[in-house]
Amino acid sequence: LLLMLVAVVSEAQSLKLAPTNVTVVTGSQLTAKTGGGATFLVAATDAPARIKAQADYVCDGVADDVEINAALVAAYAKGGTVLLAPGLYSITPNAIRITNSVILAGSGNTAYQFNSTASFNKGTRLKAASGGGSILIVQPSTNQLDRAVNGVVIRDLSIDGDSAAGYGIRLESAESPLVENVFYQNLTNVAL
Repeated sequence: LLLMLVAVVSEAQSLKLAPTNVTVVTGSQLTAKTGGGATFLVAATDAPARIKAQADYVCDGVADDVEINAALVAAYAKGGTVLLAPGLYSITPNAIRITNSVILAGSGNTAYQFNSTASFNKGTRLKAASGGGSILIVQPSTNQLDRAVNGVVIRDLSIDGDSAAGYGIRLESAESPLVENVFYQNLTNVAL
């Protein structure tokens, strides 16, 4: 299913992303492949003001995992998706734990441009703020360790360990997770 989100984009420019991920069409529509349910948009601190105005959660560039986790909790309750808008997210290792069925979708790891004066080159990028640990962890919550996490989808983003984080995505008791179109760099251990 395609879920339409409203975003205001520069009148003269369009946001260009990989066609299977997220596309902003010149005019007003942000489209995301989400799979149904509610979608919660998270904007990075370096996102344009127009994207931030449409976001459910806006990061400040410090411990952005706090806002992402809040969006994940909201998505768990509604069986939905967390859509990370293009930009750089500062992540405290081991702080993002995906404990229920949810889609965590970035805006790809391809080049994109908001307008002629503000361009970025890494789509959605989760970057370690400090050393050690994992950028994303998929595991049951502490009160449900006897069950596996099902229905997790992680896609269309870049994970940067900044030569400090050991792991990109750590899967613990995850049944049939789908991880696609994820680019890993600067990890001191394994990506997945």
